[in-house]
Amino acid sequence: MPNQINSVTLIHGTYAKDAEWTHLNSPLANALRMRFGDKVKIEPAPPWSGLNNVTARKKAKEELINHLHKLQDRYRHKANYFVVAHSHGGNVALYAIRDAKLKYPVGIACLATPFLVTDFRILSDKKDIVEAITVLIYQFFISLALIIYGIVRLKSDIPTITSSDQIFTIPFKVFAPSSILEWITLVAGMVIAVSLGQLVTPWHKFAKQIRDELKLPWLPKFQLLIIRTTGDEASGLLASFHLLSQLSAYISQLMYRWTAALNQLPPHMNNYPWAALFIPIRVFISILFFLSILTLSAFILPFGWQLALTNLFLNTTAESTPLGSWETYLIAPKDLHKDNIKLQGFEHSKVHDSSYVHTIIADWIENITEDTQ
Repeated sequence: MPNQINSVTLIHGTYAKDAEWTHLNSPLANALRMRFGDKVKIEPAPPWSGLNNVTARKKAKEELINHLHKLQDRYRHKANYFVVAHSHGGNVALYAIRDAKLKYPVGIACLATPFLVTDFRILSDKKDIVEAITVLIYQFFISLALIIYGIVRLKSDIPTITSSDQIFTIPFKVFAPSSILEWITLVAGMVIAVSLGQLVTPWHKFAKQIRDELKLPWLPKFQLLIIRTTGDEASGLLASFHLLSQLSAYISQLMYRWTAALNQLPPHMNNYPWAALFIPIRVFISILFFLSILTLSAFILPFGWQLALTNLFLNTTAESTPLGSWETYLIAPKDLHKDNIKLQGFEHSKVHDSSYVHTIIADWIENITEDTQ
C-alpha cells in the first residue's frame, strides 16, 4: 500500500540504558526521517534495565511484545513494523517476535548482536544427560561423605602397616565402622549425598526453561538484517568465554567416560587386592569434575548468572548469526567513518552511530516497503 508508514522502534543493548542513539532526535532517527519523511514513525522504545542476565532480557522481551501489540493495534495493516536493536537488544527483539499473537510481521535489524545459541550437552551416546549427571553427582557427594568420614576415623584410629600387601587394605580399614556412632555417621552421610543427588531433576528442569527462553525464532531471510563490525570487543570477550564453556564440556565428557569405564570393568577384577584403589580413583574423578565445572562456570558469568548456573547441562555459545542462512554486513572500521566524523568509544558501540550503517538500515527498510506495496 503506497500510503503505508514505517514504524521503527530502537532498542539499546546491555548496560546501555537510555542510550542516546535510541532517542527520537538521534542521528539514526534523523537519517530515517531524511529518507522517508513523514512516512516513518520513530517510536519511543520500552525501557529495560540492560542487565546481562536471562531474567532481565525476558522482562524486556515481554515489554517489547506489549509495545508491538499497541503499535499494531494502532496502525494495523497501514504500517510496516521494524525494530533496530544493538547488542543483546537484538536477542530481546528476536525473543519478542516469537509471540504468536502478533498480527503482522516485524523486521529486525541487529547491530553487533552476539546471538546466544543454547542446547543440552551430550555426555553419553547411550544415556540422557540427566542420568549421566546424576551418576557424577552421586559419585561426588558420596565420595565427599566418605572422605569426611575417613578423616574422622583416621584421627581416632590410624591403620598400621606390617607388610606391603596390607597397603591395599587401608581403604577398607579406614572406612569400616567400628561403633554404632560411626555406623550412624556413615549412613547419614550417604543419605545426605543421595538426597543432594535428587536435585538433578529440578536443576535439569530449570536448565530446560532457560534453553526454551533463549530459543531463537525461525523467520524469513529478508526479515532479519545483521550488521557487524570487525574488531568487535564484546564479541571477542564472549568468544573467550565460549572457549571456557567448551572446555567445561570436554571435561564433563572425559570425567563421565572415565566413570563409565570403571563401571564396565569385569566383576572378577574386584576380587584382587588392588581393586581397593578404585575408591580413590573415583574420588579423584568426581572432585576434579566438580571443581573444574564450578570454576569454569564462574567465568561464564558474562552470559548471565542463569547460564553459569546451568553450565553443567547447557552448551551456550555466542555466534555472529543465528542458525541458518542470513544476509550479514561485516563492516571495516574505516567504513564506519565515511562521513569523516570521528566516532568515539569501542568498535562495538560505534556501529549504531555510523551514517554508513544508517544508510544500510534505510535501504533495507525501503526494500521491504517496496516489496509489500
